[in-house]
Amino acid sequence: MLYHVTFDKITLTKIKHCKCTSCGKKIRRQRTDYQTLSPYNKNADGKPKTAGEIRADLADELDKWAKEPEVCNACSR
Repeated sequence: MLYHVTFDKITLTKIKHCKCTSCGKKIRRQRTDYQTLSPYNKNADGKPKTAGEIRADLADELDKWAKEPEVCNACSR
């Protein structure tokens, strides 16, 4: 018998406002990341991550992304 299991998705969204590194135009970028709360999503100890650990990991990833410089669409062509 085949079972279908749906795991809870934990999502975080971050919006950054910055200036284009080429022309100085103000730009806005948005990114949404997610991880599932499942027994396959494990931490360094080999134990399944808790919701708090997942949120902390996602916040770290989005904070790193927010610090990266951006180029506007016109300059990237």
